[in-house]
Amino acid sequence: MTLLRLGLLALLTCLLSGCQKENQPPPAVALEETPKTIESSFAQAPESAKQAASEAAAAIRSSNPSRAWASLQELSARSDLTPEQRQAAAQSLIAVGKELNDAAARGDRSAQQVLELHRAHK
Repeated sequence: MTLLRLGLLALLTCLLSGCQKENQPPPAVALEETPKTIESSFAQAPESAKQAASEAAAAIRSSNPSRAWASLQELSARSDLTPEQRQAAAQSLIAVGKELNDAAARGDRSAQQVLELHRAHK
């Protein structure tokens, strides 16, 4: 299971940092810091992006990694993000991805289903 976690984390890092000029992953952010990071990065965003960021932050605060993952995936797919917003979403995805893997390892069926769906669509 540890190899699976590391593999998922490495994949996320590679995918999300592909648009950066340097091939370095975004700096790590603790899961507890991600709501604040997301909200501050999207404070001046268009209303629809700000709402999506608020939903992701709320899911993280409520310890719902499955919902947080889905919200962050949706947020990350937007084409209108600034580099700062894209980095905040990537950092948050990495932190939530780790929590999602941990939840799946603890037997959280919802987390397991999200990971299965993610693997099926890679």
